[in-house]
Amino acid sequence: MERNKKILAHIQPQSQRGVEIGALNRPIVTRDMGEIYYLDHATTEQLKAKCASWGTIDISTIVDVDYVWGEKSLMEITADAAPFDFVIASHVIEHVPDFIGWLKEIHSILKPGGILSLAIPDKRFTYDFFRQLSKISDVVDAYLRGMRKPSPRQIFDYHAEFVRRNGEFSWRICAVEKELKHEHTLEKAFTITRDAYKNDQYVDVHCWVFTEQSFVNLLKDIAQLGLLDFKILKFFKRTGYEFFISLEALNFDSESYQKTDLINNLSYFEKQLSSMKYRTILDPLTWRLVHKLRLIPAAKRVKSLIKHCLTTLKRK
Repeated sequence: MERNKKILAHIQPQSQRGVEIGALNRPIVTRDMGEIYYLDHATTEQLKAKCASWGTIDISTIVDVDYVWGEKSLMEITADAAPFDFVIASHVIEHVPDFIGWLKEIHSILKPGGILSLAIPDKRFTYDFFRQLSKISDVVDAYLRGMRKPSPRQIFDYHAEFVRRNGEFSWRICAVEKELKHEHTLEKAFTITRDAYKNDQYVDVHCWVFTEQSFVNLLKDIAQLGLLDFKILKFFKRTGYEFFISLEALNFDSESYQKTDLINNLSYFEKQLSSMKYRTILDPLTWRLVHKLRLIPAAKRVKSLIKHCLTTLKRK
């Protein structure tokens, strides 16, 4: 299935009203497809100025931003048009300083049963490769602090562990560690973090790091705390460096949906992800072996493969 079809699996742009966050120059839903509002962390002109230095984007194609989300709540800035039928956020949730707070603000502008559709990078196939998976303790800490900007810890961790694979930011196959090169020294990462802290700057980074499994596990932990306002409607396994999930906004005016129902919903997808249905043909460990083999001469490659097969048979 095509990428956009996965994101729009439970959305009908022609007959519904929605918001797309962080569309930049590649919106999933365009103005001619239906009633759509674009939201970002900066104005259109600010985004153009920021992207001009990248040299990889035609800034004239950046969408006209309708709402700028920052210090004010999402409900405050969209009061003239909310509630909406759907919200789309492609490669956004990993950037938000407050994971739980962000989901709650999205819920506040959705109709009951409204859809939040997410495209999320899997850290094993991006420049977050060496970073630790986000934990519920970090998510709770950010929520209780009501963070509106990335913390010094998030900024430093992002820059200190940022890597490229042969110059690439993301890749479709498991990487071999020798192919990865850090972008910054620890000293450089510290300087960036210190300056941002001193000047109270907003530094855009990946605040959170996920795999398919860890993301669902994290949602389940949040639900266990009674802080999750969504259930999973659809999960599309990883394609390339990203996976896709459609969340349905729960209606808390109705008593029909209990906490146990939500836990059961999340447990179902948790089990699905651990089953063969959602696994790739080769698991990550085997991928690593395959790509290590391609780095050695053919003769040694065959010997290594035979040795691996014999070792596997002995274990069985």
